[in-house]
Amino acid sequence: MTLQLTELQKRCVISLAKSDYRSPREMLALLLAEGFRFLYIDKETYKQPNITPEESMELILKELEDGLKND
Repeated sequence: MTLQLTELQKRCVISLAKSDYRSPREMLALLLAEGFRFLYIDKETYKQPNITPEESMELILKELEDGLKND
């Protein structure tokens, strides 16, 4: 499967990459990594403050696997 960015998304990634002295590929990877971290880790620890990083990672992997099975 190949995902395509819109023209606006491409311009944003390129602009952010230039301002941070990164390649567009690095910036896109960083944005995705930070987005996943926020969506899964930060949100999960906020909902369950006593969760360990290991438990959080297990929940993330399970949710991703479940999502892939449904596609």
